[in-house]
Parts: sequence; structure tokens; C-alpha cells
Amino acid sequence: MLCANNPEHTIPGTNNNMEQFFRKLRRNVRKRCGNIATGNILAQSGVSLAIFQNMDNPEYVKIVFGKQDIPSVFGKHRKPFKKPGMTKGKIIKLVNSGTEMMLNDSLPDTPYNDKLMDKANEVRSMNVY
Repeated sequence: MLCANNPEHTIPGTNNNMEQFFRKLRRNVRKRCGNIATGNILAQSGVSLAIFQNMDNPEYVKIVFGKQDIPSVFGKHRKPFKKPGMTKGKIIKLVNSGTEMMLNDSLPDTPYNDKLMDKANEVRSMNVY
């Protein structure tokens, strides 16, 4: 259900509303990424962008999420992926240290360090036939 029904629950005579929605979506992508990349981005992730854009529509949010708030619904789906031993306190500590690193401009340019790259090369060399 990418688009919520209209309040009258009727089928509209034209698709002008859908065209406006698509124009708005395309314009937002073009502003962020440029005209050349817009077509590729919409082809690869158009559905996800439309769902994200619909989060602004209260009727859509009510239909999809019901009476629950959006973060709690997404939180239920993330629980199975939570690492063992990761507590709320540890998560808050990680977020705070990451925020501090961003504000101090001390984040590394690359997320990969030498130890991680050595381990990746080691695994790759074992899998070479």
C-alpha cells in the first residue's frame, strides 16, 4: 500500500495526485543527487523512497502503523538482529562517543583499520581455490 486511500474512499477520476506525488519525489532526489543520478536512484530504490515520503501523510501512517508509534514498530523488527550483551547503556555510550567524534571532527576517513583488513585478507586467502 504505497499510497493511502483518499478520505472519501473513492477512485479518483484522474491520476493527478499520483503524478504530483511522483514529481515531488523526483524533485527531492534531483535536489540531493543531481539530474544525472536521479533516474538510476529512482529505478533502484523508488519504492523505498515512496514509502519514506508517505511517512509525512498522517492517513498513511495510521493505516500502516495503527495506534503504535513508528519507532516501536521498527524496534520490534530490529530485536532479532541485536548483538548479545548489547545493553541500552552500551548503545547510548557508543552513540555519545560517535557524536563527540563527529563534533570534534576526529572520525577516521575510512571505517577500516589495518587489523580488520588483515583479517579480511586472511579469510579471502583461505577461500581462494
